[in-house]
This record gives sequence, C-alpha cells and structure tokens, in this order.
Amino acid sequence: MELALNGKILVMATPLTLKSKKFNELTRHYKHRSEIVPLPCPGLVEIIEQGHTHGQEIEECLSHLFSSVNKEEVSTIVLGCTHYVLIKKEIVKVMGGKISIIDGNYGTARHTRTILQKEQLLNNEVKEKPKTPLKALVKFYISGNEKEVVRRCRQLLQNEGIVCESEFLHV
Repeated sequence: MELALNGKILVMATPLTLKSKKFNELTRHYKHRSEIVPLPCPGLVEIIEQGHTHGQEIEECLSHLFSSVNKEEVSTIVLGCTHYVLIKKEIVKVMGGKISIIDGNYGTARHTRTILQKEQLLNNEVKEKPKTPLKALVKFYISGNEKEVVRRCRQLLQNEGIVCESEFLHV
C-alpha cells in the first residue's frame, strides 16, 4: 500500500513510549508534515503475548482503543511497538481497510545489522532467501513458566514461517 500523508498520523504505542523523550523529539520533527495523534494502548502488549492475535477478542480490544478516533481523518498508523506488527491485519480491518501502516521492524533489523557488522559478527553467507522454512536455534533466558514461554514463542515464530528449536538457560 502506498504511504498517504494527506490525513492525520495515528501513533499506536505503549503509554510509556508516548511519554518518552525520543517520541516527543520525533513528534516535533515531523509535526509540520501532518497532525500526529498519539494513541496510548495500555494492555495491548499483554493481550498479544497471551496469544490473542486474531479473532474477536483482539478486534474488540482494537475497536475500544479506536473508539475516540475519527477513522475518516486518519491516513496512516505508525506501530510504535514491535508486538503490534503481529496484529497488523486486524488493525487494518478494524480501521476500515484503507489505511497505510508503518512499522519500525525494518529499521530495527537494519540497526541490528549495523551493530553485527561493527562487531564483525554478521554472517554474509546467505545471499538469497531460502526456499525452505528457516530453522533457528533460539536461546531463551527466562525466570518464568518455561512451558508457557516455549509454547508462545513457537506459536509466534511459526506464524512467521520459522521452525524453532529451543534451548533454555535458567537464570
């Protein structure tokens, strides 16, 4: 979808993120382009982490969050939390379908790549997208319920086409 900046820009984020110095600096920097409307989303991360990424429960939650928003005035939504990409389709559905979505995951990945390059840890061997699902070893450092963490992580990673093997290091 093409990015449209002819309406308001809605920024979905945790209340803490919206209070941050960085968010306020970004808002000041971009406010000349369009009206930026912060939308605090308390509890949304927890709902996503509980596995409610599709269906009625997440749609009702989003409808409640968007109840104070005039959907006709919003052209773009910025996902201000890495969790929110997991409910991108539901956000578009609840907002009525014609909306541009911006998520920061590409920028996060690019920044991670820069750090790996700087530390000479980047694996440059894979030049093209693999034809089979990726297989990853994921190490979890947890202090909570191991079985629940394994279940949720596998569910989230498999939604992205990643086959997950896990190894736990208890802290």
